[in-house]
Amino acid sequence: MAVAIVLGNQLNDDGSLSPKGLKRCEILQNAMKVFRFHKVILTGGIANPNTNISEARAMRDHLVSLGMDKDLLLLEEKAQSTTENALYSLKMAEKLGEDEVVVISSIEHFGRSVPKNAVVCFREVIKQFPNIKLKMYTEEY
Repeated sequence: MAVAIVLGNQLNDDGSLSPKGLKRCEILQNAMKVFRFHKVILTGGIANPNTNISEARAMRDHLVSLGMDKDLLLLEEKAQSTTENALYSLKMAEKLGEDEVVVISSIEHFGRSVPKNAVVCFREVIKQFPNIKLKMYTEEY
């Protein structure tokens, strides 16, 4: 079993998920058919100053509205960057005793080069967690 880590994306000004945030939730739903996740860590703080809701909480609310079990979903609401997403969510996975994480995001988040993409951030941070195996999951769109 593994734990999923779903990376947030800045919310719209009304607190709703952006198209990228919605896509990442959709990718999680598809990944659930491939992996058996013990838990899902939704990561992302309040990046839009016009809202008072974290990216993680907005993703949870959306996923629960689609029928996902709320007890499966854990919130990491402090992260303000992809590096912080990695650090804080990997700490949570470690506390859960997980030995494998599957990072879920949209394809451009894994492929962008400025400043760092999600793959680079997680590969840098995972060095602090030698007992956790890292996988990435996305879909093109």
